[in-house]
Amino acid sequence: MALLVEDGTGIAGAESYMEIADIASYAVGRGLSFVVSPTAPAEAAARRAAKLIDEELVDDVIGGGELLGSLLDDAAARWPDRTAVIDAEATLSYAQLDAAAAIQSEGNVTSANNVPEAAVAQSAGCAPE
Repeated sequence: MALLVEDGTGIAGAESYMEIADIASYAVGRGLSFVVSPTAPAEAAARRAAKLIDEELVDDVIGGGELLGSLLDDAAARWPDRTAVIDAEATLSYAQLDAAAAIQSEGNVTSANNVPEAAVAQSAGCAPE
């Protein structure tokens, strides 16, 4: 059975977030190996990885109501020197991104005269419109 890969459009029944070839390239780029033939074990590994992501990240974070700021705080504590953001103007580590986010959010909360613990944003889903 062919692996059904999520491509960002919300494909129903998607089983993976990456194509097998992309997983193999990612692994090779980090000095690891990922056996792509025969395809059945590779696809099974991709399905297990997607399930883990869904259970550990999506269900715990979104379903559990964890705040994005908490995720960034955790990432900064665990991997302060790892690259978090790369764009045309700068590269930021998790620690740098966390510090910048803290400064920005503090300024926004203070300038908006919000009370502590008040909601300053609300997510309406993942669709771009």
